[in-house]
Amino acid sequence: MKKVRVVIIDSGVNTAHKLCINDNIKGFSFQKGIIKQEFEDLYGHGTAIYNIIKQSIRNVEIINVKIMEKSEEECDIENLIEVLRYINENIEVDVINLSLGVSIIEEHNKLEECCMKLANKGVIIVSAFDNYGSMSYPAMFEDVIGVTTGKSCVKNDMFEYIESKVVNIAANGSVQKLAWVDPPFLAMGGNSFACAHVTCQVIKFIQQGRSGLKDVLQGFKNIAIKIYEIEDEKNKKQKEIEIKRAAIFPFNKEVQNILAFQELLTFSIDAIYDVKYSFKVGRKISEIIKHKELVNDFVIKDIESIEFGKIDTLILGHMEDLLTYINKDDFRNKVIEKALSNGVQIYSFDDITNVYSDNTIHSPIVGRDDAPPNLYGKLYKSSRPIVGVFGTSSKQGKFTLQLRLRKELQERGFEIGQIGTEPNALLFGMDYVYPMGYNSSAYINGFDAIRYLNSIIHRLCIQKKDIILIGSQSGTISYDNSNLTQYNLPQYEFLLGCQPDAVFLSINPYDDFEYIERTIRFIESSVEAKILAIVIFPLDINKGWQGFYGSKVEITTERYNDLKGDIEKRFKIPVYRSDRDQDIKKLVDRVEEYFE
Repeated sequence: MKKVRVVIIDSGVNTAHKLCINDNIKGFSFQKGIIKQEFEDLYGHGTAIYNIIKQSIRNVEIINVKIMEKSEEECDIENLIEVLRYINENIEVDVINLSLGVSIIEEHNKLEECCMKLANKGVIIVSAFDNYGSMSYPAMFEDVIGVTTGKSCVKNDMFEYIESKVVNIAANGSVQKLAWVDPPFLAMGGNSFACAHVTCQVIKFIQQGRSGLKDVLQGFKNIAIKIYEIEDEKNKKQKEIEIKRAAIFPFNKEVQNILAFQELLTFSIDAIYDVKYSFKVGRKISEIIKHKELVNDFVIKDIESIEFGKIDTLILGHMEDLLTYINKDDFRNKVIEKALSNGVQIYSFDDITNVYSDNTIHSPIVGRDDAPPNLYGKLYKSSRPIVGVFGTSSKQGKFTLQLRLRKELQERGFEIGQIGTEPNALLFGMDYVYPMGYNSSAYINGFDAIRYLNSIIHRLCIQKKDIILIGSQSGTISYDNSNLTQYNLPQYEFLLGCQPDAVFLSINPYDDFEYIERTIRFIESSVEAKILAIVIFPLDINKGWQGFYGSKVEITTERYNDLKGDIEKRFKIPVYRSDRDQDIKKLVDRVEEYFE
């Protein structure tokens, strides 16, 4: 029988334990490149792992490497990288047991490279996932056997096999009797101990003649009590569209941000079109948008005069209201078909894929198929700062605020990762769109939505974006419980899936203070987020018999200053206006100060 050499990287061994006292225990401690012969366990975790392995397997040589003093949560990732490099260069080893790991990591590539080099030499690395249920490193690397606890695995030699590159094996991590330091024995469970049982089986496979990661995993598949065939998550971006010159139709609320922030677009605009029945044709867009910094002040043209030869893309805004108004159901289809016949692609805010499946038709859609596989419920922890924009109602300019923040952050040199919830998000170069607003095409909810959002946040993290910017829709909590439409479930899922660290809360001048307070408490208690500032949308109620349903007017300076003072006094949170450049700069100052 082949003698297998195993390295356990942990907290050392309690050599005075009655189960260890007669053993010729080998090992050393490794701290910041300094090697010491003393490797006494002060905690107990390493002693438990050592005894699981040595009592289960014969003809095995174990080398204990102490890198932790107290607990499995204190793993220094830089030290782990250095010790793996040392082992690769200096120790002939068959198996490495890592009943440890981290959920948040900056040196992702360095650690993965260490594991890959060892795997290329035929070393089998077995690593436990985080006990709280998150994705963790190095367990999730493709060159590592990632171990979690399987509910069906009630014995040490029972294993579940997962057909995945991320989570590979589930084993017995239930409460079990373990050798410890103080007390000498302890009843405890966790992925760490499941990992040790998997290491024991890996050693048996090697002694039976199996070699290499693929062969060893096949061995587990052969003996598994359950097999889960799970398609791995595809590291895909949303369908990309290349636009050089576009026209926009119709001119409505949803396309106004495109025109107000033309400098942030990745393409140029040729013309703006609408129907003659709208009474907008012939007017300048500045008469409607009232924006001071328009790059081009287009005159709105009649859609009947569109010049397809000048554009490669026709951007179609939401058209439900327009089609109802003009009472021509096939009007949109005629516009689309005419564009396609002239070789012009379509970017439609509304989902029109049920009618058109042409490759030149683009609609922002997120469905259940976009969610990553459910791997024992494991989620990623973010390693980059996440700033969110949430609100107390709809029509507060939250997306405009995100664009203003994006512009200011980019001008300060920050690399921004961004998830937009408006269908035009991709047109501004944002990384992902999650179209949960008006006429939503986010056909996903519940845990699927949370997993999807968590996965795209993770992709932005591993791209090492300086800041990740997100923004929700409508309100955050229920204003009333009289109707199902008052329940903001998509917004709650968005909050949980993105897990922002800091939030700007957008409010209306006429919002009830109790409602604002409930919103603040809800956000800060649902996730570990801090409300950095309250941002007032500068439109107030035009007082009259219509109340909330009446027209809105710009807030007066006196009213704003009084409101700002009252809010800051009550909530102890700074207040700004969303329409002032100097206030946007102050908001970004808050971000820099908070994350410095």
